[in-house]
Amino acid sequence: ASRPLESIALAALGYRALSLSPAAIGPVKSTLLRLDVEAARAVLLPLLADTTGTVDVRGALRAFAEQSGLLL
Repeated sequence: ASRPLESIALAALGYRALSLSPAAIGPVKSTLLRLDVEAARAVLLPLLADTTGTVDVRGALRAFAEQSGLLL
């Protein structure tokens, strides 16, 4: 969870405690403080429910983050 994009996914899945290296605390904290967790969950859960195996979860989360003004 040392990268902001992955921290968005974990927060959307319900994780509320993350283990981070000291260097990652600032960027991840900045992202999570501005994150609308419910909006992230609304994006992530349908992607995870897709059974086709063709969904780009990382790309969709990156697009969500950019649209939300989150710096990655």
